[in-house]
Amino acid sequence: MAKKQQTISERNIRLISIIEKNKEIARSFTKICMRIITMGGVVLIIYFFMKYIYLSVKELSGKKTVADILVKFLGSINVSVIISLTFGVGGVIYGYVEKRLKKKTISRLQERIDFLEKKQNPKKKSSYITNEGNTRKDDL
Repeated sequence: MAKKQQTISERNIRLISIIEKNKEIARSFTKICMRIITMGGVVLIIYFFMKYIYLSVKELSGKKTVADILVKFLGSINVSVIISLTFGVGGVIYGYVEKRLKKKTISRLQERIDFLEKKQNPKKKSSYITNEGNTRKDDL
């Protein structure tokens, strides 16, 4: 009976090892399939994108179109003008976003600051600065 028990447990161990090997093979196969699907999708997107660009250029070749006029106009603009406009507009947008972020942060932290100031010195009067950190209109 002990020998029979031992052989059953040996069989179980062998089956478990076979199952573990099959799991690893299945995981590897799945990883490879996912990589193939991902790369295949990228290749298909690039293929169709390039195909339609080629067909568009072929269709418009030799014809006077709005695209031709637009290309000539954009070609006449200096690169330095484009770069300076890009940095200028980008700087203005960056400044506006940072200003909004600063006001949001100040208003978010203002309640805690008021509480700590009152805790430290309850008799101190407020400076009457708004919750966004702006000066009152009466003080201007």
